[in-house]
Amino acid sequence: MTPRQYDLLLTRLQKITLVIPLIMFTVLPLVFLLLFVFGPVNFEQIPSETQPSFFPLFPLFFFFGFAGFYAWSVLSLPYRISVTHDQKILFRSFLKSRSVRVSELLSIEPAHLNVQAGISGYVVKHQNGKIRFPGQFTGQYILLYELKQANPGLEIKGC
Repeated sequence: MTPRQYDLLLTRLQKITLVIPLIMFTVLPLVFLLLFVFGPVNFEQIPSETQPSFFPLFPLFFFFGFAGFYAWSVLSLPYRISVTHDQKILFRSFLKSRSVRVSELLSIEPAHLNVQAGISGYVVKHQNGKIRFPGQFTGQYILLYELKQANPGLEIKGC
């Protein structure tokens, strides 16, 4: 295999649709918190029996939990795939970097990425697990061709 680097190629609209849910689920709950809890109502004049206690803050945990899950899903997707001289494929993302030998690859098939940005995705199954990656890399078909040539036992489905 030829050592190369394949970069993720996203349109401007796809980049925006990756960022908007993260902003929506982190900034909007803070805005609602400021408006409803610290807004124009003066809580010192309301009797203590009618003061809202735990309920206004409780839904924020779900928003922040979903924002954390979404951020982890987006930031753990590889933005670069590199092939090294020693027949390894290196998947780099913002949160982690994973390396797999070409001889350990079992299959590549279409899969869901857990993000709603109109990006196709694939999963690489290998002997020690699996790696999800977007299907929009520069020279991706060259990579698939070279992987199949280097490992004839690799099963490529739906690519």
